[in-house]
Amino acid sequence: MSRIIKMRVDTKEISRMINSLNTLSSDINKLKTEIPKEIAKEGLKHLNSLYAKKPSTNDTDDINTSIQEYDGGCNIISQGKDVLYEEFGTGDVGEQSPHENKDKMSGLKGYNTGPTIRDVPKGNAWLEKKGITKGKYWVYMKDGVPTPTQGIPAGKQMFDTSNYLRSGVIKTIMKEKASDVLSKV
Repeated sequence: MSRIIKMRVDTKEISRMINSLNTLSSDINKLKTEIPKEIAKEGLKHLNSLYAKKPSTNDTDDINTSIQEYDGGCNIISQGKDVLYEEFGTGDVGEQSPHENKDKMSGLKGYNTGPTIRDVPKGNAWLEKKGITKGKYWVYMKDGVPTPTQGIPAGKQMFDTSNYLRSGVIKTIMKEKASDVLSKV
């Protein structure tokens, strides 16, 4: 003996459900651009905080940061004549605290290379007064004054920003953005 079960279908409710699913689909598609932008914003904020903490004695002030959007993502940009010096360090000081990826970068010369690098001479009162007594040094002009240096440590701001984002920030942003979209369903 067969039984018949009847059920009433409300077409208005089905239409509302279809509209909700279409909205959800559209919101999910927006995540493709929103998530990379949010990650880049967080990365840029972190990068700028690292640059703000660099020692003022580094004399690496020609550094500008920004976000560059492209089809499918975003780049965090650090540019200027001092970017490589700040990231990888220079001289004896940089050599004592090197960047982990310096050897992987093509075109970067070793620490203490170049025509102006020289050995610290013994008994040079001017250099000794500046705390430079051994190793290598060079002189650059700062505000019209010759200034000796033995370099700067590797700041690793871009390297550290990349690690910061990978340490869980990307995953957190993805979860937050996805939760926001799903909460509207």
